[in-house]
Amino acid sequence: PRPGASAASAPSQPLSARDLGLDLDGVWKAEDGSVIGTISGSHITWAEGSGATVRRLPSGEIVVGGGAEEVTARLDARGRLCWSDGDVWLPEGSRPASIAAPVAAKGPRPAPKEV
Repeated sequence: PRPGASAASAPSQPLSARDLGLDLDGVWKAEDGSVIGTISGSHITWAEGSGATVRRLPSGEIVVGGGAEEVTARLDARGRLCWSDGDVWLPEGSRPASIAAPVAAKGPRPAPKEV
């Protein structure tokens, strides 16, 4: 979803993140690292300044927009929002996918041997 998604069909009192045990508040970025917007409670402010209602469903999904423009997202195991239109958002502080690489677990290093 991008700016322009309407808030049509939003309930008068959207569920809050706290109601569902979700913590989605904060800045979200595209996989290339560009800022998409900031979620705060039941509202998203797009990077370009406009806003929309974020509805949180009991299923754990969130919804932005309404009617033909409605898109849903689910938080995946890696903490990314995966949208029904194919977009993937990363929380601020995550590295863009193009430079993110799996980090191997490292155990304690052995002490150097004296000669």
